Amino acid sequence: VKEYHYFYNKHLMSQSLPRFDCLWLTGITSSPETPTTDDLGPRLHLYSWLGTRYIVTPDSVDLPLPLKYQARIKIYENPDAFPRAYLVFRTELAADFKRAQAMTADTAVDLRQVAFVETDDLLLNGKPGNGKAIITAYHSGKITITAWTDQPALLVLTDNFYPGWECLVNGKQTAIARVNGLVRGVLLQPGSHTVVFRYIPMPFTAGLVLAGLALLIYGLLTITRVF
Repeated sequence: VKEYHYFYNKHLMSQSLPRFDCLWLTGITSSPETPTTDDLGPRLHLYSWLGTRYIVTPDSVDLPLPLKYQARIKIYENPDAFPRAYLVFRTELAADFKRAQAMTADTAVDLRQVAFVETDDLLLNGKPGNGKAIITAYHSGKITITAWTDQPALLVLTDNFYPGWECLVNGKQTAIARVNGLVRGVLLQPGSHTVVFRYIPMPFTAGLVLAGLALLIYGLLTITRVF
């Protein structure tokens, strides 16, 4: 842990890299029965897709990746790591989230070019397009992304799809889709967009509903008394 923090503070903070763009994979172990390289290889494209830029291993482990740091531990950089938010212009339909996950795990699939969705209203034909998505603010309960595109596109945020999140696109409530069976996505039309994901816990939402009902009942009682 000490070496990890030393590397982070000395090498990453000096580059002004945002925290949300520096995901880590830690705790890899190796044994004669399951060599680390054999374990990592089939999953590396998935780690890359999820934005895992750095991989921390014991000093005894060798990986076919650029070595960035070595002192009791090794820290490798993954040059193929995706940005945490990106656009795709082609989607394919999966029967359910398990099928979407299986399709995503196929190493023959270029996840920069296609995403797997579970409803046909999110299907995109893959017409070539230009665009970009940039995370401008990242907090535990709120994420802001600026994006532009010249074609209909799916904005993919590689954070877990989870109840309680809502999305506003240019201030308008927009449905969040489960993408690749695991993460979040929203459909964008051509143009420039400010996309805000925010977390509203269910108990908080229920509390607002109950408070609203209480006010409604109070209002009805007041009206009854007046008349």
